[in-house]
Amino acid sequence: MAMMGNGHSENDQESGLDDDVIPKEWLKEIQRRKKLVSEACQKYKTEKTSLTKAWIKENGSHLIVEDQYKIIYCRVPKSGNTNWKRLLLALSGFINDTSVAHRKNGLSPSGVVKEYLHTLDTLSLLKAKQKLRSHLKVMYLRHPLERLLSAYRNKLERNPLMHADISSQVVPYVMKHYRGVEPILPVSVSQGRGQISGVFSSGEEFSFPKDELPSWVPKITFEEFLRYVGDNPNFLNGHWAPPNDLCHPCVIQYDVIGYFGTISEDANNILKLVHAYPAFKFPNMFFNPETTSNLVNRYYSSVSKSTLQKIRPIYALDAAMSASKLRI
Repeated sequence: MAMMGNGHSENDQESGLDDDVIPKEWLKEIQRRKKLVSEACQKYKTEKTSLTKAWIKENGSHLIVEDQYKIIYCRVPKSGNTNWKRLLLALSGFINDTSVAHRKNGLSPSGVVKEYLHTLDTLSLLKAKQKLRSHLKVMYLRHPLERLLSAYRNKLERNPLMHADISSQVVPYVMKHYRGVEPILPVSVSQGRGQISGVFSSGEEFSFPKDELPSWVPKITFEEFLRYVGDNPNFLNGHWAPPNDLCHPCVIQYDVIGYFGTISEDANNILKLVHAYPAFKFPNMFFNPETTSNLVNRYYSSVSKSTLQKIRPIYALDAAMSASKLRI
């Protein structure tokens, strides 16, 4: 096993990459990515941290442990996270096919993962350290501006009521601080058969087709969402929190740094690394860089410079980890 260190001296975890199994060009690319991460950690002078029981309990909830093929995967929402959870469930033998763990089939990958797999924070300090040494550690990076846009489009733009955990966090702040009004939001929301139903605090009930939003449903603009992120850097939802805050690559030495733009290639090479059966394949994902680039340009073209200036420091370290530019 060939180790590819990324500059960590404290808390080094003993795992590595078998360069006889994967394409040498891909191996070189992984080395380049790990070097970028190490240099970013040094540039931003991140504090050295010891792996204590308290640290793992506080920071290990995003690290999913798969013991059959010995993989530790750090989940980063809006970076192929759902498909990776399906793959881990298939590798563990809890589902027969990666397409099974899908909400349309009555299963939520998140719910199934909680039931059948475990995360690093649930382990004792000794077990956690053992698995960090023995398992292949994987995390993915995505351009911060792409990821922010993906979170907005998926969670807030189309119908914020369908994601109450996020809308209850963002909408009241935006309405009060940016529009000067108190929002009237339901206290409960449910979905079923193409309808969205719920109840207001007054007891009044409502129901409407999910594709026909009534006028009282707040429509949060992309600029307002980015302003919210910039104004609340210490209260970031996992869907747009920096990967550094979720995966801690300046503390944990990851064996593979995947990129969202090469997610399938990276994942399938990882499957080779762990000697998974050839039948295991990463779920198909359609990723069109040109379309993504056009979307980024279109949405960010109307965002003020002052708003962009506020979000850049939040994602500066994560951008440096993949040499991404935080400018449009």
